[in-house]
Amino acid sequence: IMKSTESICYLYVLKGVHDQKIENLLLNISDAVFDVEIEKKGDKVAKKLLIPKIRGTVPQTDYIKYKVAEGVIIDTSKDIA
Repeated sequence: IMKSTESICYLYVLKGVHDQKIENLLLNISDAVFDVEIEKKGDKVAKKLLIPKIRGTVPQTDYIKYKVAEGVIIDTSKDIA
């Protein structure tokens, strides 16, 4: 339906909640996948974004740290550990 009507559909899915076959099916039929993760270490919270799939491009393998303030602020520094 989305292709025939040239529409966009957003589907929000929590990882590990659904059957693995369903999650894999959704990943395979999607044109783009955004993986958002929040990591808490002590009193610090790091928000990370990974875009493992955009149809027709090479998959991204590194997380991007970001903050939401007056817009989205991308952290361009690299963790060395």
